[in-house]
Amino acid sequence: MKMDSSPVRGMREFLPSEKALRASLADAVRKNCLLYGFEQIQTPSIESWEVLSAKFAGGGDAIKEAYSFKDQGEREVGLRYDLTVPLSRFVANNKSLPKPLKLFQTGSVWRDGPIRQGRYREFEQFDADIIGCSTMLADAEVLAMAASTLETLGISFEIKVNNRKLLDAVLEFAGVQKEKRLAAIICVDKLSKIGAGAVKKELAEKGVDEKSGAKLLKTLSLSLAQLEEKIKSVEGKAAIAELKQVFEYAGEFGFGKKIVFDCSLARGLNYYTGTVFEGFALESKISSSICGGGRYDNMIGALSGENLAAVGISF
Repeated sequence: MKMDSSPVRGMREFLPSEKALRASLADAVRKNCLLYGFEQIQTPSIESWEVLSAKFAGGGDAIKEAYSFKDQGEREVGLRYDLTVPLSRFVANNKSLPKPLKLFQTGSVWRDGPIRQGRYREFEQFDADIIGCSTMLADAEVLAMAASTLETLGISFEIKVNNRKLLDAVLEFAGVQKEKRLAAIICVDKLSKIGAGAVKKELAEKGVDEKSGAKLLKTLSLSLAQLEEKIKSVEGKAAIAELKQVFEYAGEFGFGKKIVFDCSLARGLNYYTGTVFEGFALESKISSSICGGGRYDNMIGALSGENLAAVGISF
């Protein structure tokens, strides 16, 4: 019987011409990172399962889709599912590095999830992060670097921005029960993909009552200025102030028109604490995001005991 020589489902191989194109794209990202003052590091493809599965890490679908196994020493390990968790461990393990840090890295990551156009089980990420700076200037600089890179690549794009603290405040304003909010965030994050009707149905299936679900969807459609009039919680006001700073700085970097507010943007990973963002190609068959990231101020401190603010983006 002839053995099947095709790659494992969800994995890919590249011809020389394809690899050359991918290398040229990676080189363009690398040059922009260097231009913005980021320095390159490298982290292992395999991490301890204790780190990958920790409550301050990706959680949710990221853990469900992670490849995990025991090595020959019976140690529980796993293939990295992103580059942010390994970066946080790297910074925690190298405390003597001067702060703030501006670091970038590239490498394969693995997720045993659904396969569709633009989504595979092994794919390459290119991450840039600023560690040790709590001001929104760091968030805006990461966004500016991403926007500059996409312009260099000749991609027509838009980067959507939100704040997880604002989304939490909106859920509270809409009357969504605290224990239902994480599930509601996952539903809300699908709004641009499946539409309000489908999200409303999913919210009901997750136990969100009809009145709160309707109020939530209505509130999510408001502009930042309109939300500023309605959201009165301390956390919500702080999030709005942070977003206004991000947009102001983005304008000073020259990318104000390319970076837009979207209150429904959540991003599925649990570690985000503030600003979140996703970039989309406007003239492409790929409808999913081509880059994304946000602020994750608690992860490094949970590993090192040293509180360090952090924000980053992945291509």
